[in-house]
Amino acid sequence: MRKQPFLYALILLLALSACARTAAPSPAPTESEPSETASLPTPEAVPTPSAEPSIWGARTYQETPPGIGMPSCVLDLSVPFTVEEGPGYDAINEYYLQYLLSIIPDRIEKYGSEEEQPPRGPSESMRFDVVYEDDLTVSFLFLNYHDWGGAHGMYHMSSDNFDVVTGQKLTFSDFFTDQDEARRRIVAEVQKQIREETEDVGYGESSEAGAKEYFDSDSFYLAQNGLVFYYQNTDLGNPTYGPHYFEIPNSLLEDIRIR
Repeated sequence: MRKQPFLYALILLLALSACARTAAPSPAPTESEPSETASLPTPEAVPTPSAEPSIWGARTYQETPPGIGMPSCVLDLSVPFTVEEGPGYDAINEYYLQYLLSIIPDRIEKYGSEEEQPPRGPSESMRFDVVYEDDLTVSFLFLNYHDWGGAHGMYHMSSDNFDVVTGQKLTFSDFFTDQDEARRRIVAEVQKQIREETEDVGYGESSEAGAKEYFDSDSFYLAQNGLVFYYQNTDLGNPTYGPHYFEIPNSLLEDIRIR
């Protein structure tokens, strides 16, 4: 499969995609069904704070990779981009540009393989929402959807938190003086919220155990009154209910929280 002309076109496309300041992107949409036979899980509503219009827009790459032979195969990927000036903003823009450039050749190789092609063309999309921003920090929540031609596609959530002054990508350890204690309190709070849930959101007998087993310290973003931790749609019970979100109040962690 010929990749070089495609990658040159990609680099040109991304260079031209620097968009003007836009309002905050709408929450990541639920993907439409690739076929009438697909039955897709619907992500749970994402808790987000009310905020002023965002300074963040999107850099988007859309393409039907060449050499696939399947018109329905498509890549549709969006990452954050801003026209704000400053070292932090420049670093974040560059981080996501390099991320796109690093993953697209892999996706083309993956989807372009002639081995074990699914009955309908594969597809992948990535959308994001600006779930929190202030003068020091911004949080992005990503919804990645991929369909390999099975009974239904799958969702995967991820998030990034940045210091907008320096451009540093922030991790769990940047927020707490005692990470082990923070994990203990967060998991206990998640389990408490599972026990107290009165609506049918797909929890089962193993959900509380799953809250500890599948806890991922990278799966969080900032909110107005705390931190939101989330679990993938297969972690806590029935996967058709989508990902699950748990807002951990500031009061629970304020004595060990750094920022």
